[in-house]
Amino acid sequence: MVQAFAVAQDHAQRDMHEMHRLHQDPKAYLALLKKMLKTDGQVVMIDFKKTETPVGPPLEMRIDRDDLLREMETNGFRLATEHTFLAHQYSLVFKAK
Repeated sequence: MVQAFAVAQDHAQRDMHEMHRLHQDPKAYLALLKKMLKTDGQVVMIDFKKTETPVGPPLEMRIDRDDLLREMETNGFRLATEHTFLAHQYSLVFKAK
């Protein structure tokens, strides 16, 4: 159980690091992501909504849904699916154009 938590925590820290890289240089990050993506691959982006919520990171660490959508579309991705089953987060699934 502790090991599973440590692995999950490690993945969460890596994911936060990746999101931080997206904030720093989205064009370079998304170009690399698109290059590495298989032909039929998908990119799933889940983040907390950029509003006050009872859980989640501070607002300044969150990416607004519309800003992320615009950034992805600008850099060669299209929205394939959007899931709305999470109360405090959005879930967007992208495919390369």
